[in-house]
Parts: sequence; C-alpha cells; structure tokens
Amino acid sequence: RIVVDVAIILFFATPHYKAEKVTTYTKQIFEIATEKCHNMTMSTVKNVKLSQLHLIRIPKASSTSLSVVARRLVGCYPPGPCCRWPGDPVGSCPSKELFTCQLQNKVIGCSHHHSHYEALLESRINSISIIREPFSRAVSAFFYPGIHHNVDCLKGQHQCFIEYSSDPRWQNVAVKLLTGLYAYSPMKVCRLSSECPHSLQLALKNLESKVVFMGVAELWELSLLILHLKLPAACPPSYSEFLLAQKGNSTTSRRLHTSFYDNSVYQNHYKKEFDANLSKSVDLFPLSTSSKHRKIFSNNSNRQKRRKRRFERYNTYHNRILENRKEGPRKKNPFNSIQSNSNNTIGGENRANINIDYIHFKETVREKFFKELQNQNALDVEVYRQAVYMMCNDLHRYKLWDYEFIRDYWRKYAVVKVDHCQ
Repeated sequence: RIVVDVAIILFFATPHYKAEKVTTYTKQIFEIATEKCHNMTMSTVKNVKLSQLHLIRIPKASSTSLSVVARRLVGCYPPGPCCRWPGDPVGSCPSKELFTCQLQNKVIGCSHHHSHYEALLESRINSISIIREPFSRAVSAFFYPGIHHNVDCLKGQHQCFIEYSSDPRWQNVAVKLLTGLYAYSPMKVCRLSSECPHSLQLALKNLESKVVFMGVAELWELSLLILHLKLPAACPPSYSEFLLAQKGNSTTSRRLHTSFYDNSVYQNHYKKEFDANLSKSVDLFPLSTSSKHRKIFSNNSNRQKRRKRRFERYNTYHNRILENRKEGPRKKNPFNSIQSNSNNTIGGENRANINIDYIHFKETVREKFFKELQNQNALDVEVYRQAVYMMCNDLHRYKLWDYEFIRDYWRKYAVVKVDHCQ
C-alpha cells in the first residue's frame, strides 16, 4: 500500500483534535472499507486501475487531501498531494516531483482551480470532487494567502470581508466549477438555466449525472469509504489517507478546540501537540523506500536542517507580503493564515490555520456577517445540501446505515439534516 511521505506530515500537521474518539471512528470506517474492498475483490467486480482521472478542485474544501487519493488511484509517484513546487504560499508544496502527475495528464485538474468542463462531460473519464460547508469555506479562504480573497485590501478586517463577500469573483465557486467556469471568475452565476448559461440548475444536473463521486469535507472518512465503493480502483484502502482528516486541513474544522484565545497559551499548547504528532508520524507513515530518501532521512540532523530551510522559505514569503502591504508587524496581518508557531519552531509551513484572529473571527462571523455570507454562497449552499443528500442515499444504497457507529458519526458531524438519515 502506498503511504504518505513524512514530508506530507508537515504539510498536514494538526494543532488540536479529539484524537481518541476521532481515531476510533477512523479505524472503524477504515475496517469497513477494507472488508468491502476484500468482498469486491473476491466477487466478480474487477479491480481495474485507472489510467486517468478528473479532479474538480473546489478551493479550501479539502481538495488537496483528495488530490493525495487521486494521485494514488492513477499510480502517480511519489505519494502526496497535487501541487506545483514550491507551492503557493511558498513552502506549501514539499516536492518538485509531485507536479509530474499533472504533466503526464493522469489527473486532469490536479492543481489549481480551473474548470476542465470537457473532461466533466466525457463519460469515459471519472470525475471526482469534494465540497465543504460554504460559509466555513468562504471564511477559510478569506484568511488564506494568495488568490483566494481580496489580498490587496488595506482597510479594516470587517470592511475587507464585506468587500470580499460582495465581489462576484469569490461568490458561489462550486457552481462555477460545475458549469465550466474558473472558480474565481468574475462572471456571475444564476439560479435557472433560462437566466444564464452558468446556473445552479446546470450545476445540480452535472453533480447528479456527471460527477462519479462528490465527497463532503466534514465527513471525510465516510466520504473515502463511499469513494472505495464507487471506484473499486481505490482498493485496497490506505489508512494514511483516512487519517488526513486529522492533519490540520479543512476537514478537521469540526474537531478543533477553539477556546485558546490567549496567544501564548495557544502557541505553547500547539507546539507540544505538533511535536508529539511529528514524533508519532515516523511510525505511522513509513519513509520512502528509495535509497536516496533513506539516506536523506536517516540522519536526524539533516532532517532538522531540511525543516529549517522550509520554515525560512515560508517566513521570507510572508515578510515580503507584509512589506508590500506596509501593514506593520506580522502579528497584525489579518490575512495571515499559514502562520508559524514561533520564531524557534520548525514546521511553520503546515496548512492548519493557527491564526488567533481567524479562530476568533470564525466564532462570530456567522452572527455579524450572516447576510453577506448568505448572499455570497446562496447557490453553493444548495449544491452542498444536494451533496449531503446524495451521500445519505449512498449510505442506504450500500447498507452502511446499518452500522450503529456510522449513524453516530453522521449525527455528530453532518452539518445538513436529511430526513432519512436522522
């Protein structure tokens, strides 16, 4: 089984999560996936490997995590996410070789958030995607560096958010991608196909008839289980992929403790958690089997130097951003999402949003800016509801709802309530 390299541990390092309960769910769901895959292998279902796959990357919705799975499905090496080195922001892509898969056209749409509509309409190519609760996705994007929001806004945080939510570029990104537009296209979308060519009506039609698998970020483990049932090529399952929900990406937003508002307490707690997780990662995710990688990682000192270089590259990037904005000290930057733990902590390039401003803002944003979020994501909310509804149907279709722990998992983490999954 292909496993994720230790570099990916840094990529998905997590601050806080309820490890014991979450891991129990993860193990149980993984065991079901293993059993189902074994049954399919023993039956008449042929485990044919895929030569090509279409990945629809809805931004800030765990698409990076799903890209790890997509690359494995088509046999890309080394294991890891789709990204163009050194990443955006710099340091977020751990290897130059990870982009080779896209150059070979094995995973269409492997990186970035452009629509490959011809691939979506091609019945011979399997299209997969994952969606996140739209309000949470929008807030996460607002705090993430790069193209995901109005990064040039120099006004106050609240005013910048209002401008961000009202800009057509960052509205209803899922509908855009499902109807042939770039995720951040300035073109407006509408509800009915009679009103415009890129409509919610067309998006839902494509979701139901063209997308083979649409995962739900808040239900990561359950999404992977259904992916293996819909695409037997994913078998046998990789436990490391099921654990990606614990590595600090958006799939863990439901599990993070958000009461650490004192910066020093939060950072100290985070550092202890990060160091503990990192030490465990060596056993959990074996190193690459190549002699080159064994040599590089065999010496702990070399490993520390590599981490330090990543951190310095990341730090240089953010200092340059702040210098361009002329907004003063780094800690006052309202858009700094991938933030280092401290000046002495290695591994600052993790994708977990540890910004205290973000955590506090996320706690109050739904009350303060509900109308803005609703206007920005009204159509995406409908797509998300349909995705959750379809997953509920799949649970019954594959008789997964019969498992008590799956019902418990669903009731705990499903954001949208569905009548026949209560």
